[in-house]
Amino acid sequence: MGQVPQNSPFCFPWRQLESLKNMIPVMIGCAETMIEEWKHYEGKEVDVFEHFKMYTLDVISHTAFGSSYKQGKNIFQMLQKLWDLSVKNGYKVRPPRISKILKSKDDIEGECLEKSMKDCFMEIIQTREAKLMNGEAEDYGNDFLGLLVKAKNEAEESHRISMDDVVDECKTFYFAGHETTNVLLAWTMFLLALHKQWQDKARNEVLKIFGDKNPTSEGLPKNDDDDHQRISEAVPSSHDIITTSGERSEIGEPRASQSNSDRHPNACSSP
Repeated sequence: MGQVPQNSPFCFPWRQLESLKNMIPVMIGCAETMIEEWKHYEGKEVDVFEHFKMYTLDVISHTAFGSSYKQGKNIFQMLQKLWDLSVKNGYKVRPPRISKILKSKDDIEGECLEKSMKDCFMEIIQTREAKLMNGEAEDYGNDFLGLLVKAKNEAEESHRISMDDVVDECKTFYFAGHETTNVLLAWTMFLLALHKQWQDKARNEVLKIFGDKNPTSEGLPKNDDDDHQRISEAVPSSHDIITTSGERSEIGEPRASQSNSDRHPNACSSP
């Protein structure tokens, strides 16, 4: 099979707005757990990037695997190790035939992780399929994995996806959502720390809309678009990060002045 059929009734319903709305209580619950941990750091330095990394992992694990979230979290941790190995060995060049015969320590570890991860998937999926067959459950679950398992067991073969498709979709769900969201949250926190007036305005707006209650999907669109625009403008594009120095800085020689992108105008030009 190799890919999800475009005409499948599955058609990624988890991407629909209602599915996203259903994730909000999970996000809030995970955030409350993280904030409780922060209370132990009162008056101390907190590495928010690492905390957001665990937060996004918790959210993705809950939304993807639901009641099987602990097993899902274990799978995502294996995925992260696989990613680290891939980055570590991405620029190493080895003859293809020799690499298949003489495997490095990282190759062996990667294969073991792939097998363990697939075994975990099989265990979760078989448990859900067995519960449905035995009448212990009405469906495969309303979480992301449940939707995938339903598509895997579609009556019509042309609408069915394979086990490899299930694994690949979960990988995509993790890699697309984890690092990007983690970095965005950390950057937003950094900007709020730099601009106290933004904090005050955002705090007052949240209190005005939600009071002392948790955010809801109905209330979130009422937030001021100006704040979102301000954050968006403050996030630099990739070429801005490379060419612009935000303040006068000195790292050895030569000295870089603020926004001095024309110091060596031909440095990156084609010969």
